[in-house]
Amino acid sequence: MKYITPSIIILNLLALIPPGYAKTDQLEFIRKTSPTISTFKTQAQALTADDYFDAGLDKQNQGDNSGAIANYTEAINIDPLHTLSYYNRGLARYDLGDKQGAIEDYTRALKIDTDYVNAYINRGLARSDLGDKRGAINDYNQAIKISPNNDLAYYNRGLAKYELGNKQAAIDDYKEATRINPSNVVAYYNMGLARYDLGDKEGAIQDYNQAIELNPSDFLPYYDRGLARYDLGDKQGAIEDYNQSIKFKSDYPNSYINRGLARYDLGDKEGAIEDYNQAIELNPNDVLPHYNRGIARYDLGDKQGAIEDYNQAIDINPNLAQAHYNRGIIRSELGDTQGALRDLKNAALIYREQGKNKDYQETLDRISRLEKL
Repeated sequence: MKYITPSIIILNLLALIPPGYAKTDQLEFIRKTSPTISTFKTQAQALTADDYFDAGLDKQNQGDNSGAIANYTEAINIDPLHTLSYYNRGLARYDLGDKQGAIEDYTRALKIDTDYVNAYINRGLARSDLGDKRGAINDYNQAIKISPNNDLAYYNRGLAKYELGNKQAAIDDYKEATRINPSNVVAYYNMGLARYDLGDKEGAIQDYNQAIELNPSDFLPYYDRGLARYDLGDKQGAIEDYNQSIKFKSDYPNSYINRGLARYDLGDKEGAIEDYNQAIELNPNDVLPHYNRGIARYDLGDKQGAIEDYNQAIDINPNLAQAHYNRGIIRSELGDTQGALRDLKNAALIYREQGKNKDYQETLDRISRLEKL
């Protein structure tokens, strides 16, 4: 054995789409149904809560969340039961990063209108963002109780369940979301991620197929379908998916890394190196493309180039034992026995510290043989 390469790591980006956000639909709904109120008032006419609400809505739609909050607060001061002002102020606070303030506003809106579905959904979103996944699930449960055909509530609940580790329950919720709304592309995508995690690679591919059919220009379903195809042994299919992923997002280094790995496995070492070059250009501080390129260069006979790659890999991650080991083997082949022993001893030390006893013992055996030369 020339070098130990425990399977080259495939980076599986667990790219969970964030929970659905009811803000856009709700703002459009308010704009369409609220009566148009002239903002011109005579001195004898006091501004009403609705006036302040409309002004806040205009500011919010223009991205001025702070100004919107001020207007919604004025509306609430005039009418403490102005539900929409609490709700929209919660949206604005959420967008400004004040998740707790958003929760407080949604809670106030719900005290006035206990059937306000979007308030439950968005409070669940804020709670989830603050780490309260179970509180979020409780809110989504309530939204579903009130509105059983709300695909967004099922989708968000599925995501919270996924993040709690209950992946099968997440799949069940994603399925319901897609039953209600067959165009819910992120539900198909996240269902694919959950199925992949549970080992159902074929099912994951089916879900990614659906996501791609609904949104052919999103790079992520192609990327993750490539992972599933690679795992199932379809290396050429994986390459085709990574090609599509790169087509729609050419600056995503993981697509190049994984395409390089698939090309390497199919014997295209030069093509693999080209992909690793591109990944390094996009992210010079990622250890994987340096390490993988070192393997490909070694296989093509470029031992010095391989050493340079392992140097870079070790600079980035000094605890990558495989890089120390592989560099040691190459140095030994080039006649640098002392350099080889230093590398192998470093590798052995790291393996021991990491509890990788088999690799540790194999490295000690290699050191012993080298010292006897």
